[in-house]
Amino acid sequence: MGGQARGAAGDGAGLALDLGKYVQREGYRAYENVVYVSKPVDAGRQAMNIYVPDAYFSGGEINGYTAETAPILLHNRGGGFTAQTLSYPVGYENGWQYLTDALNRGYVVASVNCRGHRDAYIDIDGDGRNEFTGKAPAQTVDVKSAVRFLRFNGAALPGDADRIVIHGDSSGGNLSALVGTSGDSADFDGYLARCGAADASDAVFAVGDYYGPTDFAIADMAYEWCIGRDPSYARAFAEGYIGGLGMTEGEYIGRALGFLEPALRGYLAANPDAEAPSYYDAGSGRIDFDGYRAAVNDNPDGTKGRDEAVMWKGVPAFDALGASMAGSCENSLFGGEKLSCVHFTEMGASMAGGELDPEVARLVRLQDPNSFIGDAGAKKARHWWIRHGTHDGDIPFVMSLDLAENLKAAGIEDVSFGFEWGYGHGGITDSPTNAPAFFDWIDSIAGQAEAPRRHGVDGTDIP
Repeated sequence: MGGQARGAAGDGAGLALDLGKYVQREGYRAYENVVYVSKPVDAGRQAMNIYVPDAYFSGGEINGYTAETAPILLHNRGGGFTAQTLSYPVGYENGWQYLTDALNRGYVVASVNCRGHRDAYIDIDGDGRNEFTGKAPAQTVDVKSAVRFLRFNGAALPGDADRIVIHGDSSGGNLSALVGTSGDSADFDGYLARCGAADASDAVFAVGDYYGPTDFAIADMAYEWCIGRDPSYARAFAEGYIGGLGMTEGEYIGRALGFLEPALRGYLAANPDAEAPSYYDAGSGRIDFDGYRAAVNDNPDGTKGRDEAVMWKGVPAFDALGASMAGSCENSLFGGEKLSCVHFTEMGASMAGGELDPEVARLVRLQDPNSFIGDAGAKKARHWWIRHGTHDGDIPFVMSLDLAENLKAAGIEDVSFGFEWGYGHGGITDSPTNAPAFFDWIDSIAGQAEAPRRHGVDGTDIP
């Protein structure tokens, strides 16, 4: 159980968790559909579930943890920045074994729901137009509010609120990383106050980020550089973005290979029957890069580059043009309360015959975890676990690598980054290779690395 450092928002009226109002499940108590703000725009969206092992209500221990020391695992379920849905352990319909495994490790587990970019109500302010309630930065505000709720109730709720580990995949990875770099940032104070977030800190202890997007201003260029399909975008990335880092393209490629090659070698070692790709030299253990194309898969025609099957996006990949804007979650995300879709990159706005709106540029900055790394007024998580699939056809894998490198450069000492060979956009979080390693990592940073393993909430031994 942890304290609640001061954070600028509401006074927390009505936000005390009723510990007597729960659903009893096998081995744990479930606090369901708990509204985490006092002035919700949509109480159905701005709610969370909290799962607490029974042992913590009777002075017991699990995996060496107690009610005072157990870390809190806060899960964000990604999905194109649409309204999130809650995740459930086994015992519910469509229960997720991953969350049950987390409970068996002795963690308090929370799953957060939040508003989505297409959520709308009819004419909230009387101007005759619909209000979109889930545009950027609404999801970030909601997840921060959930963190504040956990901290606000830290004295009563089992679990150490100073050891919140927030994690998610895809857009959930973006939100987790964003909360991890922007703790208590004043940039969100007005939004938090508006929905009645608790007067507590929204800083977190650790972050698990799985293939989350980061800087949307350069996303189109990064995508084409990784995929190797449109040379104009790829060159813009190489000359503008990479050059702006003070690196040559060769140096940038070398940095990526420093992680790609170990991932492939590890995959081949673990799968001895797998055929090595043609661009891999088994003797040297090196991967060949061809021009602007990151060679991570064999195309059917024998060329290097991405397999067409994993090219999920058109050109441009994020800031869509013309009629395609209507189907783009990113164009919708930055639309604001009154607009359905907008261009959010300088290139996209220019190709549409206009200029990038400064307010949209501000929202794009608020959605980028990198924006807050150098902000002295924002608290950063001390521990990071970042993973990305090498065959991701949705989010450029260099985004995760660059975030990890930026964190290291800022002095964050514990940044665990790695590529997962062969994975596309999804499947890593609860994979047989990742889930146990992620939980072991949490145990190590939470002080339980050498603790004896006892039993989980279901009474079974933990190996």
